[in-house]
Amino acid sequence: MMMTAENSKEQGQTKRVILDGIKTFGEHTSLHGFRFFWGENSSRLRRIIWIIFLLIVYCFLGCALIDSVAKFFKFPVSTVISVTHHPNMTFPAVTICNHNVIRSSYVMDNELLEETLKVINTGDDIGYDWDSYDRHLATRDWNLTKLALEGAHRLEDMLLQCTWKTYENCNVDWFTTTVTDFGVCYTFNSEGNYSVTRAGSSYGLQLRINIEQHKYSFSEFTGAGLRVLVHSHGERPLVKMAGFSVAPGFATDVAIKRSSIWNLQAPYVPFCKDQIPKYSQIYTSDTCRFECEVDEVIRLCGCKHYRYPGDVRPCDPKEHFHCVNTVLRNANILDVEGCVCAEPCHMERFKTRISMAQWPSEYFSNIFAEVFNVTTEYVQKNLLELNIYYEDLNSEEKSDSPAYNMFGFLGNIGGYFGLLCGASVVTIAEIIDCIMVTLSRVKNKKQRVSA
Repeated sequence: MMMTAENSKEQGQTKRVILDGIKTFGEHTSLHGFRFFWGENSSRLRRIIWIIFLLIVYCFLGCALIDSVAKFFKFPVSTVISVTHHPNMTFPAVTICNHNVIRSSYVMDNELLEETLKVINTGDDIGYDWDSYDRHLATRDWNLTKLALEGAHRLEDMLLQCTWKTYENCNVDWFTTTVTDFGVCYTFNSEGNYSVTRAGSSYGLQLRINIEQHKYSFSEFTGAGLRVLVHSHGERPLVKMAGFSVAPGFATDVAIKRSSIWNLQAPYVPFCKDQIPKYSQIYTSDTCRFECEVDEVIRLCGCKHYRYPGDVRPCDPKEHFHCVNTVLRNANILDVEGCVCAEPCHMERFKTRISMAQWPSEYFSNIFAEVFNVTTEYVQKNLLELNIYYEDLNSEEKSDSPAYNMFGFLGNIGGYFGLLCGASVVTIAEIIDCIMVTLSRVKNKKQRVSA
């Protein structure tokens, strides 16, 4: 009973010390309104009025703080667009691909090989004899990438005429062969060695191509023509995803404009990230997602799609049909573990404006038919003209930077505290000081009671 009384007395003294500390703080703090609540001369009615007022004020303060925090973590940006004229502008890389994957002449003497490649490229094995494959082709030293390179349309056969800036003739040596997501393609100016000093169709690349429809066979792409992509040098050409198609029987003009996008972020805002790509010299978010797809196929199948880059062996036909096609059909690349594709801090893009006209005219169809010893119908179904040039030598630069950074956030918070309750950094120091002094007094009081 004695101990209970002593404990009760000790608790009462501690409570009194804490209340005295809060009272002293309330009477002397720079926090507005508290002295009217704690003041000895304040009446009960006055205290009630100030309690209600302070509760309303702090409710507004809480809502304002929540809104400021939510706004900060949305990472809003401000965009500045500027246009710069360049007296000399590097010409972009241009990748062209035939819609047909394998020439019919490459497989015409091997019906089973033709059917096997058809299964791979179309993903349809209805009627295919896998038993015959096991007996005759399973032991073959499969390298589908090499086979695709050997069986693809050759640029030296397709390229009828190549002109650079109207007066300079170009040839197949100006192109590099690359295996893309669309198949075997050819890239002009892959190293960025060519530039122009004037805009317009007379100062660009002009190609006359024979797509060789008479050599077409099976393909996942059922159209006839070229797939074209204008892209940055060093960037892996994702032709299937981002390219556009050009049809035979037409002259297609492609006017391009260059734009640069800069993401200028503060170090505490995860707005962009420069990652190092595995299979490209330049990082883009599309390249990142493509590389995630490559890694996922390799992880699940132990081999790669024959159009993928890297040193891993290409899958054989069975692996390709039963594993690779299944993975690509079912896998959600965004859910792949470790696949985080942030926006790059800088990227270059080429906007294209495409116009078309029937080509060649009836007059020139007869001339071309005579020159190439073919019919005019053949000319219309196989020949096309492609002109790619800068619309102007201006580059559009877009800079994205945080519209609400840490300093703006702190300024907003400070403004709300100052407006609604007169608080400042000094007030925070007063609160900490009050807590430390009160705890020290409670501790000293307990030590004196124990003694």
